[in-house]
Amino acid sequence: MSRFWRRPTRTLVAATLAAVIAIAYLGPSSATAGTAGTKANPNLSPITIGFISQELELVSYVEGRLASQAAVKYINSELGGIDGHPLQLKVCEAGDTPETTVACAQQFINDPSIKLVIVVSDNDTPAYTILNKAGIATLGTAFAANDWTYKNVYSFDLGLGVLAVPILEASLQHVNRMVIACTNDPGYTPLCDVMQKLGQEHGIKMAKQILIDPNEADFTGTVAELQADKGDAIYALTYPTQCLPLANSLKAANVNVKVFTFDVCVNKQSVGASAYNGWYFQFSSRLSQTVSRSSTVVAAQRILAKYGSKDTSQFGFASLAMVSTLSARDMFVAAGGAKATRTDVAKAAAGYHHSYGFYPPISCPGPAPFIGACVTSALELRQQGKQIVPVGGYETPDLAPFKAFLTK
Repeated sequence: MSRFWRRPTRTLVAATLAAVIAIAYLGPSSATAGTAGTKANPNLSPITIGFISQELELVSYVEGRLASQAAVKYINSELGGIDGHPLQLKVCEAGDTPETTVACAQQFINDPSIKLVIVVSDNDTPAYTILNKAGIATLGTAFAANDWTYKNVYSFDLGLGVLAVPILEASLQHVNRMVIACTNDPGYTPLCDVMQKLGQEHGIKMAKQILIDPNEADFTGTVAELQADKGDAIYALTYPTQCLPLANSLKAANVNVKVFTFDVCVNKQSVGASAYNGWYFQFSSRLSQTVSRSSTVVAAQRILAKYGSKDTSQFGFASLAMVSTLSARDMFVAAGGAKATRTDVAKAAAGYHHSYGFYPPISCPGPAPFIGACVTSALELRQQGKQIVPVGGYETPDLAPFKAFLTK
């Protein structure tokens, strides 16, 4: 068995269990006693959460902010806010450079009303470094192995580990030969190399990687290379903006092989695209599922539909941001609500445990040295026609090999 995996099996949640969880999955946890269905008192002082949202310049994860804002409205409308106090989100929009996330983080450090920050950015590490030193509890993405190692930073997304899930799924489907189409970016190529090795360890014949120029928009040449390889599967590790153009080119060339990728390739505009038919996507939760939905999935999707805007999406980082916001409420209540200090909230975050039914179980701290990896599993879903359907249950990689990516 590969050292990357504890067990190459799927854990399925029984329908009866899901139904039980659904009764209270979006209501207060045991740590947050309260009365569901009550509204926050607008006359009480608000409790503010900072939100660093990458949505300027080239790469945008605006779905995270929109989902978090919907969750805040839900909390204030149906969960009574935080002990009656309204919850509010203070958003700092960042670009795709480290300087912008650092500027946002510093803004929140300087604001004494901010006791917790949520970060959705692929330049999260520089922000985490200074937020951690300031002792502010931080929830967010995990684009680097170091993101799991900070004392006060916790990720409810499998982060780097999700990249290994498609390899496991390919091995379970007895893929014989796979080629990785990798964007030639220093943030991608080392990960592609690890996936190359992982595939080999799972008995998959891994062809020479095909590198894609970061600015490539016409994938005719790339598709020709993929056709020449004659493999039976492709793993697309590309920029999110390159996924659909690659899919369209593969469809135009009538390339009929299994294609695996990750969830940031799908958004509200591209889901259901005919070129994605048959593609496998790694997802952090069941929120994007469109058929075979449990009551917990339906309930979660209701929040976005009822409290979101016309632009709110259930794809990408929407589930991470929504769950982080709901969990932040739990942490504040456990820490003392409006009286909580930064230290109180950080202490509550450090021992947080919860299960939402539609999302992998959350358990903080994570496995050492990755104490911030509070979620250690993910899902593989597939597009069939215009629907997103489940392939199986949660799959759990061993994070130990990602120690090689730790930097001082």
